[in-house]
Amino acid sequence: MIDKDMNSQDAVDFPRLIYGRYIYDNKINLEGRFSEKNVNGLLSMDYEIKIVDEFENSIGFANIILKDQSMIVGENPRMDSVALGY
Repeated sequence: MIDKDMNSQDAVDFPRLIYGRYIYDNKINLEGRFSEKNVNGLLSMDYEIKIVDEFENSIGFANIILKDQSMIVGENPRMDSVALGY
């Protein structure tokens, strides 16, 4: 969030990747929202890539509650979810 100057919802929405989703899996699974430049960069370094659906829940999910003088939340678009605070 800090490096990219994102709010909590932008951070939760940001494209995700996961390496080795299953045991002995050496592929990088990328959500389909990564740029062609990112994909080609990984392929040029001989990584095995698997493109999954946009907002794929098998990549993982998160909710964020950022507490400052108020609560700012970000909820996950990859599954039914809600971020609550009180």
